[in-house]
Amino acid sequence: MILQERYCGDELQQARAILAAMRGLMRLLITQHVGEGLDRATDGTLKKAEALRDIEKVLLPLLRGN
Repeated sequence: MILQERYCGDELQQARAILAAMRGLMRLLITQHVGEGLDRATDGTLKKAEALRDIEKVLLPLLRGN
């Protein structure tokens, strides 16, 4: 693009959208995986929900792409 002196803003915007979609997918997969693991590890009481919130507090910020 640079050698051809073309504007590359559209391509960059598309790449940004792809990265955002992938981060969303990663969040979904991690949340589901952790949730299923907690279901197996606990008896399904409130302890599971509390543990899941704690895990999400740690993992989800890591996926924000900073």
